[in-house]
Parts: sequence; C-alpha cells; structure tokens
Amino acid sequence: MVPISLLANIMLIRIISSEIISSMVISESLAWLGKQVKAFDVIVNCDDLFKKIPKLQVKTQGAIKATFLCIKAMVYSRKGEFDNATYFLKRSIALGEQYSNISNIMRIFYHYGYILFMRGELIRALDYLEKALSLGKNGFNRYFTRINSAIGTVKLGQGHLDQSLFYYKQALEIATKMNCKRDLAGILDNIGEVYYAKGDLLQSQNFFERSLKILEKLDATSVIAHVIYSIFRVTLESGDFKQSEGYLSYLKKIKNLEPNKEINCFYRLSKALLLKTNPRVKNTAKAEELLKRLVHDESYNHEISIDAILHLCDLCLIELEKTSNLELLDRIQLYINKILTIAINQKLHSLLVESHFLEIKFDILALDWEKAQETLTKALEIADEYDLNQLVKRISIEQRNFATQKNKWLKAKQSDKSIVQLANLTPMREQIKYMFKKRELLKNF
Repeated sequence: MVPISLLANIMLIRIISSEIISSMVISESLAWLGKQVKAFDVIVNCDDLFKKIPKLQVKTQGAIKATFLCIKAMVYSRKGEFDNATYFLKRSIALGEQYSNISNIMRIFYHYGYILFMRGELIRALDYLEKALSLGKNGFNRYFTRINSAIGTVKLGQGHLDQSLFYYKQALEIATKMNCKRDLAGILDNIGEVYYAKGDLLQSQNFFERSLKILEKLDATSVIAHVIYSIFRVTLESGDFKQSEGYLSYLKKIKNLEPNKEINCFYRLSKALLLKTNPRVKNTAKAEELLKRLVHDESYNHEISIDAILHLCDLCLIELEKTSNLELLDRIQLYINKILTIAINQKLHSLLVESHFLEIKFDILALDWEKAQETLTKALEIADEYDLNQLVKRISIEQRNFATQKNKWLKAKQSDKSIVQLANLTPMREQIKYMFKKRELLKNF
C-alpha cells in the first residue's frame, strides 16, 4: 500500500506543476505581446511555486524547470538584462539537453541566439539558430517560424538583404499556415525593415502597415507602438510630415489609453524627431529637452536611450555647423562616453565597436591623431574577439584611409579653415545615420 504521505507529495507536485505550466504559458504570451512588466510578475510567481515542490522530487521536474528557466531568461532579455538572461539560459541548456523534448530545446537555442544577436555576436547567434532549425526539420511548430525569422534578422544585420528576405518569406509561409497572428505581424514588420534597408520606403511602409493591421486586432499595445514608430520613421525620412504628424497623434492616443513607460518613450522620441526636422531654434530646444529626458530614463530602456543620445549628438553637430561654438565638442564627447558606458555595461559588442567608430571621427575632428589610432586598434581587437567580420572589414578600410585623412586635415588646418569647414571633412553625421539603421535591426528579432 502506498503511504499517504507519498500520495500527498505526488498530488502536491501535480497541482504545483500544473500551476507552473499555466503561469509559464501566460508569462511567455505576455512577453511576446510586449507586456514585460506583467510577464515578469507572473514568472516571479513561478519562482515561488517551485520552492513549494518537495526537494527530493525536483530532479523529476527537469523538463519543466528547463522551460521555466528559458522563459525567465526570455523575460529578462526583453527587459534588456542580458547578464541575468544568459545566466538562466545556460542553466536551461544544461537541463534541457538532459530532460527536454526537441521542441523545447529549439526554444532554448532560439532565445540564446537572441541574446548573442543583441550583443553583436552574429556568427555565434547564427550557429545556435541553425542548430535549432536543424532540430525542427521534420516538423513545424511556432518556434520553427520564429527561428527562420531570427535567421533572417541576423542575415539582415550582416547586410545580406536577399538572404534575409528568403528566410523571412519562409517564416511568413509557415506562420500563415499555422495562422499565428502575432508571428505574422512580426515577420511583416521585419520584411518592412529589409525594404527600408534597400531604400524602398514605399514598400517598407506597405509591410509595416500590414503588420499594424494585424496587431490592432490583438492586445499588444507596446508592439503596436513599435510598429507605429517604424512607420513614423519612414514618413519622416520621405518628407511626408503630414503623415508623420498623423502617426504621432496615433502614438499619443495609445499612450493616453494605456499608461506604459515603453509607449511613452516611443511617443516622446517621435515627438522630438518631428521637432528636430524644423530648423527653428525654439523647436530644436524642445527636441533637445525631450531627448535629454529620454537619456535620463536609461535604466528603463537602454535601446531608446541610445537612440536619444545619438540624436543629441546629431543636434550638436548641426549647431556646430551653424555657430562654430567649440563648447559643443565637450557635449559631443560626453554623449559618446554615455553610449560607450551603456555598451560596456550591457556587453553590447557591436554597439561598442560602432561607438568607437564615432569616437574616432570625434578624435579626428579634435586633431588628436594618436588617440584616434589607439581607438581604431581597440575597435579592431573587440571586432576580432567576437567575430564581428563586417566590422573588421570596415575597420580595415578605415585604417587604409587613415593616412589620407590625416594629410587632408593637416592641409585644412594650415589653410586656417574654420571649425565648420573642418567638421564637414569628418563624416560624423553619416556614422550616426549608419548607427540608427543598425539599431533598428535589434528591435526586430
């Protein structure tokens, strides 16, 4: 006869396990819908539930624990806490390879690929994603769709636009067959980014709007805000300011309907960018104030904070061209240092190298050739260490051009050119624009 205490333990494990599985499903769904705070609250509750499982029986719950750690890592990664996410994912991989089924291992590898991508380690990210894809070759599931889409995003990050489109279209076909509305919206958004990178703003906006139509039928306001921001960017770049104002009003409406820090950040960033397009001093000052407030909110969302810092750098350069005010150089240096600090703290390797590129342009502007050369060497070391091959190529080109640039600047200096004319020789604004385009990719995994 089975002891009553053992039966009670078995029943307790079943009840708690059922609660944990239900909570994990809810937490993951909330995270995919962009509701990170609610997702975090639910996953913390799971932590408490696991503590109630009798210790002697925890090993038998290996598969559930692996899934739990994976979803916990996902929630942390979507909050931008990559160190915590990596810690939980490594534990998830160890348990998953021992206890989990193929579908769950695909999920774990997908999320690890996401973290590596966010940190700029594209080759390692691709390795994990391709491993995950090979596991799912005999059948379809939701993560098979997401992995194809993620590989498309990595290819986009590497500059392989046609390859990127190939994987996105495969993901789109699977998501359509499975009728996964949230995934469909995400993939359409990603395809919009490919056409944006190709410079086809009309097609880009078309795909963004198709994504938006699907999301409007789901309770996914944070994700809707991101897509509206994408459309806003396109209308702004195409010079259709009337449309830009319309999408800004849409963002404001969503912001007022649902108090949410992320939506509020997208709204303030969009408002600042619209003000930035107007050359009037009053509007520029308002844009600068909004951007500074966003930088102050860095602890909440470092991605939006980085965008704001880059725009502040750009505003300083615009003012520098107009006024030749040398004090602006100190502000530019301060903003570059802020980006470098975020990149180092968050271990965002690709951003760190890109920020060093910006720093090099600044050093050349300040005629500090020795520091520029040191920064170039530092950037190359980081790019080599993390296999950032695209950046290694760019650094090699920069090194070859270094001597030519130096000669140009020395001649310009001897001819008593103003700081404005010197600034025109340093393509800092081009580097900032390049960084903006790179940053958009990070929002589409």
